[in-house]
Amino acid sequence: MKYYMHIGSLEYKGKSVYKSQINYISSGQDYFRRLVEKISETKTIFINSVIETDNPRAKPFNEGNYFVSFVSNSLLVRVLQTKWAIIKNYRKMPFQDKSNSEIVILLNQPLRPYLKAAFEIKKDFKKAQIITFIPDLPEYSNLSRLPLFINFLKKIDNSIIYRQLKKIDAYVLFAEAMAKILPKHPYTTIETISEAVLYVKDSQVSSNKKVILYTGSLHSKFSVFDFAFSLLPLMDDNVVFIVAGKGDDCERLSSMPKNKVIALGYLSPEEVIEYQKAADVVVNPRLPDSGLYTNYSFPSKITEYLSNCGIVACHKLGGVPNEYDSVLFYPEEATSLSLAKLCIKLCYLSNADRENARANSSRLLSLKTAEYAVKKLYDLEDLLNNR
Repeated sequence: MKYYMHIGSLEYKGKSVYKSQINYISSGQDYFRRLVEKISETKTIFINSVIETDNPRAKPFNEGNYFVSFVSNSLLVRVLQTKWAIIKNYRKMPFQDKSNSEIVILLNQPLRPYLKAAFEIKKDFKKAQIITFIPDLPEYSNLSRLPLFINFLKKIDNSIIYRQLKKIDAYVLFAEAMAKILPKHPYTTIETISEAVLYVKDSQVSSNKKVILYTGSLHSKFSVFDFAFSLLPLMDDNVVFIVAGKGDDCERLSSMPKNKVIALGYLSPEEVIEYQKAADVVVNPRLPDSGLYTNYSFPSKITEYLSNCGIVACHKLGGVPNEYDSVLFYPEEATSLSLAKLCIKLCYLSNADRENARANSSRLLSLKTAEYAVKKLYDLEDLLNNR
């Protein structure tokens, strides 16, 4: 018998993890949900989901092959709880004859408790493979400003993670360049997984102005405020910049002229999609950073933007494969001002050019389906089996 297990925070099929119970659901939800659902069509896969919560009354539960436990959103408590929450979920799963069975353990990110739990589970099976997905390198997994002591602990944690990664079997990378940094193992690259159906353009959001939109983290390193500052002098009364998200730059963005820059704060995923459908242009203002973070990360918002709007303005980033060059709009220079000028221009695209751009985006994303991703995963397994 061969089993699969997904380890990591995952709200499966919109399952009953009530919003009142959880602190947040990670940005990779759609990616891993699509992957797990496609695997489950032909294989037996258990979902071992551990979700942070600020609700002390949240209780573990399972339904079918979906098992969920809750851990504290307090950092130090969470580190202690997570491994054992995974093990408790695992012990409830109805495996048959483990000592004569195979398992492929899929970790949705390289966290130390996930790795430690996977190593322990691996011992129970005749044959086991651990494949770790790497959305971001450990050192770039949290770009928020942290206290010095927490930064010190994070560096220690990262060094332990890199040692643990030497003991896994393979990676699924979100950016090809990651392979140069990580301990050497076989790998494949699956930077995104898209839905097959795109551009259902009806939106509940309406505006009589040209809308430039950004949705996502407002961390200062993402250059959203710098972009807005450059955009302001270029805007006429027919253009508005709408920003949705939380982060360091919230306060500065909120202080800008309200008729030009609208800061919405946090929106639900459903609301974000509606705004993206209604936008004339969506923008990712993140600047290239001399080959550091942006070379080792694929911005997940790119796929979201292409799916829901199709007109995406951004800088050329090292972690984005060249095949996206035909569907993304790049400024002439790697500056916030040059990107702002491009966005104004894109607001006034002709309908024919706009529909052509959306059709190109649709064609590219139609190649990035869950079926294609699972085939790449199975090819990676075959490579491991034939070594």
